[in-house]
Amino acid sequence: MSNVVDSFINIFDQIISVFSQKSFNDILKFIIELVCIFIIIAICKIPFEIIASMGRGIFSSFGSHISHVINCIWNVILEFAYLIFAVLLFIKIFESRYLNGNFESIFHNNPKDEDDNKEIKTDEKVEKKISKERKQTKYVKKETHESNNFGIIDTLSKICIFFIKFILVFVLFGVGLFLAGMAITLGIIIYLLVNGVFYFGIYLVLISLLILGIVAFIFLYNFIFEHKNKTGLLLITLLIGFCLLGVGTGISTLEFASTTIIYTDNLEKNKTLEYEFEMQDNLVLSSNIFYDEDIIVDNSLDNKIKVVYSYDDKYLKIDANPYISNDYDKFMILNLGYVINEFKYSKEILDNFINNLKNKTIVVNPYNDIDIKIYVNNEVKKQLEMNEKNYNNYNNRYYNDLENICENLKYHNLELPHYCLSYNKHQ
Repeated sequence: MSNVVDSFINIFDQIISVFSQKSFNDILKFIIELVCIFIIIAICKIPFEIIASMGRGIFSSFGSHISHVINCIWNVILEFAYLIFAVLLFIKIFESRYLNGNFESIFHNNPKDEDDNKEIKTDEKVEKKISKERKQTKYVKKETHESNNFGIIDTLSKICIFFIKFILVFVLFGVGLFLAGMAITLGIIIYLLVNGVFYFGIYLVLISLLILGIVAFIFLYNFIFEHKNKTGLLLITLLIGFCLLGVGTGISTLEFASTTIIYTDNLEKNKTLEYEFEMQDNLVLSSNIFYDEDIIVDNSLDNKIKVVYSYDDKYLKIDANPYISNDYDKFMILNLGYVINEFKYSKEILDNFINNLKNKTIVVNPYNDIDIKIYVNNEVKKQLEMNEKNYNNYNNRYYNDLENICENLKYHNLELPHYCLSYNKHQ
């Protein structure tokens, strides 16, 4: 036990001395190799499990109570044996691979050193001289001794490191795109500052993100291509980035609190598109007409429905495509669709936005807002309302009947037809 304790103390001393000068790449490789060693040790438990299973099979013939006691003792012995085996195997591999044999191992004693210690009976000067020579000899041994190699551990660690680097290459690419975007953002910050927009908190946050992105890019690049990191410089830069992020977040919170957001709908809808449809007995409107105010009574119209699209053509260009389709073979539906073909950006939008920001104001304009109005006479409006009620009632009955059919098929574990899938999607 004394040798084991001394061995572990020397192991930790050697680990600290060996890895204090190592790079992050070397430390990561060391961790991966440790995992591989533990996997090998776990695999080595298979023979112990086989022996334990054989013992349980033999002891089962002794009767339930006796076999239970013997099995417990047998399992304790094997578990203890495996524990000793695992510890000794781990120390042996670790000693041979990482510590270069430069400590007092529990696997071998050095009788020569013990005899030398017994024979040394000289004065203090001679004793110091011999001790000095031994230290020098040990130092040379450290420099010239090479660690033993284990092919499985080397191969597994290299494969793991390769896959980690392969994944980090994509991460590095993503960080590079992030830096490109932040560089563009930095240009926008300069432009806003020149035009008198002062949101210093947001600017500090963006600059701190740029700094942190640069640190991440340098660290990943050096790790992937095995270049040495300037650890002190990177840590100082990282600390500066986080400090700027914290200060910027606090300032931007105060700046947002003093900013007014105004929602407005003062765009001039000077462009209109009109379409007319003949009213039919079974015609209903599509579901994108939600409010009664969208339906306007115009008794000058005959038995027709007029659809009017209104928008501001200074910013938009649309293609309207209202059409009538069949539903359930009983109703006709007037669909009111459109497509935005073009959104026109102008310097006027940017100038208004900047001028509002100068006054700590954000004005939200729905530039893509499109009004759809339905014009009908009173008779047609009443007919549409009645058709809508009939349509909803029929729709509900259809899905109730469909529910009974689909649930019955599910109960009998039969394959569901396509209309049951449509019902589930509707639900």
